[in-house]
Amino acid sequence: MILLAIGCGFLTGRLEEVNKSVLTGTSQAVQLLIGLMGGICFWNGIMTIAKDAGLTKKLANLFSPLLRLLFHGINKGDQVLENISMNITANLMGLGNAATPSGIQAMKLLQQANPDKKTASQNMILFVVMNTAAIQLIPTTIAVLRSSHGAANPFDLILATLLCSITSLFGAILMAKLLGRRKRHAD
Repeated sequence: MILLAIGCGFLTGRLEEVNKSVLTGTSQAVQLLIGLMGGICFWNGIMTIAKDAGLTKKLANLFSPLLRLLFHGINKGDQVLENISMNITANLMGLGNAATPSGIQAMKLLQQANPDKKTASQNMILFVVMNTAAIQLIPTTIAVLRSSHGAANPFDLILATLLCSITSLFGAILMAKLLGRRKRHAD
């Protein structure tokens, strides 16, 4: 795309405008990155404190009955359950970046329990679906982006985000369960 833009700028005689746009765009990208880093570092720190304080274990116990219903073969107290709970908690807070380490660890643990190492298990598929369509109580990253672009109230989209994420999560879980059941019956 960059080469195409430079080529079009050269052919139309507007190469100077392309150069200015490239320089302006890179400067804006760096400013955006620095603004996002502050919010992301803060919330990642909060998640680390929550884990060190044992809050994630308490949340794992809270989510345990629901998660055991959704994920077959996972028992209370399993390490995978704590990682899934921590991932869900980070996503609830709108912290996709903070959810990544616990999500990776959960997938590793789910893979260890997977009898067919070449194919994703139903639990792995369900976890990816839930992680992708996660409920966000606090859309932190979007709020930081909105704030950096001058929004008067960066968090005024909480209700819309909550409704959309709940709808997408339930739809995603339903489809994963239905398609998983269909695959089991086909085998």
